[in-house]
Amino acid sequence: MPPLTSCATLNEARRRFFEEGQLPESMTSRPILASWLRCREQGLTPERPARRERLEAARLAERLEENGDWLAVAEPHLDRLFEAAHRAGHVLVVADRDGLILQSRGHPDFLDKAERVNLTPGMDWAETSRGTNAIGTALAERQAVLVRGAEHYLSCNRALACLARPILAPSGHVLGILDISGLPSRLGRGLARLINQAAESIEAALFDTDHPAGQRLVLPAGGASDTARLAFDDEGRLCAATSSALARLGLDTEAIGQATRETVFRLPASPLQDDGRVRSGPRADTAAAPDGGTAAGLPDKALSTCRKLLEADIPVLLLGETGTGKERMARALHGSSRRRGKPFVAINCAAIPESLAEAELFGYVDGAFTGARRQGNPGRLCEADGGILFLDEIGDMPLALQARLLRVLQDREVVPLGGGRPRKTDFRLIAATHRDLPSLVESGAFRADLYYRLCHYPVALPALRERGDLREVALRLFAEHGAWTRRITVSDALLEVFARHSWPGNLREMDNLARTLVALAEDGARLTPEDLPFTFSARPKARHSELEACLARHGGNVSRAARELGVSRSTLYRRRAGQNPNAPRSAPDR
Repeated sequence: MPPLTSCATLNEARRRFFEEGQLPESMTSRPILASWLRCREQGLTPERPARRERLEAARLAERLEENGDWLAVAEPHLDRLFEAAHRAGHVLVVADRDGLILQSRGHPDFLDKAERVNLTPGMDWAETSRGTNAIGTALAERQAVLVRGAEHYLSCNRALACLARPILAPSGHVLGILDISGLPSRLGRGLARLINQAAESIEAALFDTDHPAGQRLVLPAGGASDTARLAFDDEGRLCAATSSALARLGLDTEAIGQATRETVFRLPASPLQDDGRVRSGPRADTAAAPDGGTAAGLPDKALSTCRKLLEADIPVLLLGETGTGKERMARALHGSSRRRGKPFVAINCAAIPESLAEAELFGYVDGAFTGARRQGNPGRLCEADGGILFLDEIGDMPLALQARLLRVLQDREVVPLGGGRPRKTDFRLIAATHRDLPSLVESGAFRADLYYRLCHYPVALPALRERGDLREVALRLFAEHGAWTRRITVSDALLEVFARHSWPGNLREMDNLARTLVALAEDGARLTPEDLPFTFSARPKARHSELEACLARHGGNVSRAARELGVSRSTLYRRRAGQNPNAPRSAPDR
């Protein structure tokens, strides 16, 4: 949006346009002046709006039902935007694609003013009815618009300041409008970022509803949330996109249905040159969740299995070495689930001090302990209500908390510290650990009843060195970090180095390296082994003799050997069996 214009300048621009018939191009923004001209051509006069009656309740209910699908997806984002509007003393308005107001909620002090100017459900705020205003002008311009005071065409609306932004469907057509309205002296640019974030998040959630993870492509923005999404049909033609993706690629909605993958990314169609360098745009299987978690680098079978478990309300238990992508998996599951628009609450059970863990997880009432906040705290488990709770490193959860967690999983309600009424909670659970839970159960460090509550169908994420698709994983990660959109290519020699490396840090290590190489590269560069840091070496994967030596050091105790190597017992058995067909696949610890 252009810089704000002073009220005195706006009043002078209005005088020149309405009284002298001039075009004050240097005194107001292009969208405002274009709207004034449209309103004049339609025969509107500043002092008398076109008469429009309020829609009858039954007809309004029909319009709400017609817009029900996208409103349901938008609801959690609207709730957060309403909180910001309410704190600022404003009103949040939601209108349909015709400019008819569907919802209006906000601060009581301003709701009365909104009622007086008919900024209420059932009223038509298209330009043809209300002249230049944020809702109608944003629809006409198909972009975010701020209209303050004298910029309104109708004199009766000069007491308002309104900021509106369209919501686009994945196909590019307008679904509706988000608007925040308030007093001109109080509504500033600070809300522009919030309304834009809300609109982008809604568009991303709508996109994910229509296009499952395997059918969409995400352009990572490097921020807290990536909302730039694209989809191509079987012929490689752009069939869907979010507005943030179009903006980043310099396209408009007319490109949907017309542009091809090659024209979108301005690159040749072949994914590899003769020397193996990557040339194509991002792959459609680098799917990502709305909150920034991505499925790039995760085993497809594991992802599919976990989705089915989650949708059936079966706890997902992820096992694997540190760095294998357990949190990445959890975020990807959230982003592709029916609860994608609801909270994703991640808790590292090993990082919370034991003295604070109970209050942090389960919440507390006023006065529960010295230093407790006066209004209490609902706790992280209640924050996950309606969404997904991710308990990372659950093998490190203290025993006392394990008992309380088991009760929550059984009763689906949380009792805060200090008593008080139990709070019902509904969340899907994902738990993860790099620890050997059966061994912890045997030693008494982990409750057997909680283990069996979680362990319906554990999913093991393999160490990166055990996977046979390291080249493909690397390509997906480079794509995720924007290599293709910046025309950065990857040599076959570098991919070979990646394939031979042992990756002790697993997927996290490869992801960090890919991200760093892309960040350091110039646009259009070709990445080769010479671009690797001097500390990097293509360490070979562990040899059979090294495994046996480790076992020997521990007197054949598989659990202790596995802990030294940083792997699970099952992984150690699997590795031994793969290197020595005569080695037992499992054996009791000695």
